[in-house]
Amino acid sequence: MPRRPIPLDRFLRTRYLRRAPIPVVIVLILAALIVADRSGLLLERGDDWSRFHRQTFFVHRVVDGDTLDILTPGAAATKENLTRVRFWAIDTPEMTRGAQPAQPFAEEATAMTRRLSEERTVTIELESHSTRDRYGRLLAFIILEDGRCLNAVLVEEGLARVERRFSHSRMEEYETLEREAKARRRGIWGGGN
Repeated sequence: MPRRPIPLDRFLRTRYLRRAPIPVVIVLILAALIVADRSGLLLERGDDWSRFHRQTFFVHRVVDGDTLDILTPGAAATKENLTRVRFWAIDTPEMTRGAQPAQPFAEEATAMTRRLSEERTVTIELESHSTRDRYGRLLAFIILEDGRCLNAVLVEEGLARVERRFSHSRMEEYETLEREAKARRRGIWGGGN
């Protein structure tokens, strides 16, 4: 017969926790804070949501196929006025890093992102449950001036894979676009690489 879980209130009254050393209690509190932060419950979510969600920004620079820097409208292009944005839900091939050569189709993905967004305005759409990644980059869907979502365009053209590790509201749509790109053997799905 399986053991029934101990109710939380009873667990908190156990002798072990009453005698627990302070470092153990600190570790438990820190773990809870980390989980809350990764869930988007702490820190920047409120500020990010009001500052970025469904707001229009100028794309100052494309870093690679799925990352760009946006500039607050009317502001000078200084480090303080730029925000690095990582595209939600997709992963494009990596560009050259140090001695690591560029992955196949990295240049094509970057060129398409540059052609469609660099030195243009885009609208940023966020997911309410998570607005930043572990590197502090804003996570967003990039809506182009013509209304298309750049994230979806890259998947449709076979220049990005769907990122399945993290849940998002457009998962089903993006998986369909990826299946279609595979069936048409577009970009990274062309079979040559």
